[in-house]
Amino acid sequence: MENGVRNAKLTEGHVYQNRGGGSFRCLSVTGTPDPILKNVSSGWTFTAHTITMYQDGTIEWDYSTGGHWD
Repeated sequence: MENGVRNAKLTEGHVYQNRGGGSFRCLSVTGTPDPILKNVSSGWTFTAHTITMYQDGTIEWDYSTGGHWD
C-alpha cells in the first residue's frame, strides 16, 4: 500500500475523491464500523468496507455491500 492509512475514519458530510475516480459523500459513520457513501453523480449508495486514505486525500475501499440507487 503506497502511503495509505488503512481503516481510515471518514467525516460525515464530507465529499471524498475515489482513487480510481468519482466523488463520494459520506452519509453516515454511526451504527456500523463502516461508512455509508453516496456517489454524488449517480446517487448509488452503499456501505464501504475497509477504507484506505492516501496522503493526497483520495480514498478506496476493499469492497462494498447494500448498494442501491437513492
